Amino acid sequence: MKNTSVKKVANFPEDIFRWTKNADGKYTTQPGKYFRKWLEWRTKNITDFMALARKEVKAANPDVSFGTYTGAWYPSYYEVGVNFASKEYDPGKDFSWATPEYKNYGYAELIDLYATGNYYTDITIEEYRKTNRSIWNETDSQAQSGTWYCVEGSCQHLRQILKGNKFMGGILVDQFYDNPAKLSETIEMNLRRSDGLMVFDIVHIITKNLWKEVEEGMKRGGSL
Repeated sequence: MKNTSVKKVANFPEDIFRWTKNADGKYTTQPGKYFRKWLEWRTKNITDFMALARKEVKAANPDVSFGTYTGAWYPSYYEVGVNFASKEYDPGKDFSWATPEYKNYGYAELIDLYATGNYYTDITIEEYRKTNRSIWNETDSQAQSGTWYCVEGSCQHLRQILKGNKFMGGILVDQFYDNPAKLSETIEMNLRRSDGLMVFDIVHIITKNLWKEVEEGMKRGGSL
């Protein structure tokens, strides 16, 4: 029987996407006719790999936690073929790039230990709405904006897309060298809104002697 789901890409990469240069000299992607299916195919491959890797890890030692780290910026992370959301969440309802089938390839349920990088200097949603800053992450083809890009907003959105799956919020300590008080704030917010804390990394705390700020954030976050 012929597999009707297979699509031949006659013109690569134009049938998927092409790069165009804007007036400011920066490049952005222009989707082709198979763009959305291509994103679905990429995330399916990642999710299939995660399932196989989990199986091997658990076969070797069932007590070993199988985990992952991802960036929190879900609206742009799809560009590298990663759907770390729950299968109970349908991104097609919120994002135009997701096919109806995209939701089938969320891998949150495969993970025991999940950490995400909430690497933002705006801590609260209120603060972000005042700055309205645009963010460039390493996977982005263009700048991103919105309440995803502050610590509180990130945690709220992650709760929605991960459903009942827990996650730890990560902080980047060297972002707060010039404003140590905000280190305490981001620790507090991550502890209050996520299920744990990942610090990247401890050498920055030691180098700048930021232990008081860490202690204050942990106290205010209810973990000390």
